[in-house]
Amino acid sequence: IEPNNIYHSSNGFLSSTTLKEYKRSPMHAKHKMLVKLPQTPAMVFGSAYHTLILEPENFDKEYVIIDTETRPEPDMNMNSKANKRWRENIIASNLGKDILKKEDYLIMLEMKKVLMSNRNAVTLLCNGISEQSFYFEVNGVKCKVRPDHLTKRAITDLKTCENSSPNGFAKQCAEYGYHISAAMYRIGIASVEQTEQMLPFYFVAQEKTEPYSVGIYLASKEFIFKGEEEFYQLLETHKNCVETNQWLGYESFSDNPRGILTVDLPNWYK
Repeated sequence: IEPNNIYHSSNGFLSSTTLKEYKRSPMHAKHKMLVKLPQTPAMVFGSAYHTLILEPENFDKEYVIIDTETRPEPDMNMNSKANKRWRENIIASNLGKDILKKEDYLIMLEMKKVLMSNRNAVTLLCNGISEQSFYFEVNGVKCKVRPDHLTKRAITDLKTCENSSPNGFAKQCAEYGYHISAAMYRIGIASVEQTEQMLPFYFVAQEKTEPYSVGIYLASKEFIFKGEEEFYQLLETHKNCVETNQWLGYESFSDNPRGILTVDLPNWYK
C-alpha cells in the first residue's frame, strides 16, 4: 500500500480536501495546491488516532510521544534552557515524525478501548484494506481519494469530533463538506474498479472527550445526491480556473461587474 506521504505529494491529482476549498474561493483552492499549511493540533490528533486504529504498525514510524513528566528539570516549565534542549533533542532524533503529547496519547488509548468495544464499529473497520490510494479521471480532471477503510461491501470513514450525536455530527458534515468527500470516494472507487455499482458510505464518528461516545452513520441517498451535485459543480469550477488561469477570491460570488458583494446580518441574528 502506498505510504501516506507519497499520496499527499502526488501533484497533478485533485483531492477532495483541495476541491472543497473552491467553496470558499478559487484563490483559496489555488493556495491550498501551492502551499503546504502546517497541521493544527486537532488535525495531528485526528491523523494520529487514524494511524493508531487503522495502521497501528506505522504508529511508531510516524509519531513520537513527548512525556514532559520526564523532563530534566521537573520543577521548571518547558521554557527553561535544559527542558527546551531536552525537547529539541527528542525532535532532532525523530526527524520527520509528528509530535504528540503523552496526555493526548493516553486519551487515544482510552478512545480505542471504547471503539473496539463497539461491535458494529469493529465490523466496519476490520476485514478490509485501510488507507489505499485510488487515482482516476472525471470529466478530464485527474483526481485521487484515499478512503480510511474499504471492503467489498462498504466504504468507511473514521472521524474524531466534539459531538457525535445525530444533530452534532450532521452539522459537522455540512460544515466540512463530508458529503462531497463521500460522493467523490464512491465515484473514484467505482471508476477504478470499473463498475457501476457504488458502495454504501459509512461514518464512524467518535468524540474526543469522555465517555468517548461513538456514533455510526450511513450516508443517506439525499446526502450522497447533494454530495455528487456539489462535487460536479466544484469540478467544473476547477476546470474553468485551470483553462482561464484565473483564480478569483470572494468576488467570484458576485454578479456585480466590479466584484462587489452585498452584506446582510446572519439569519440567527434577525
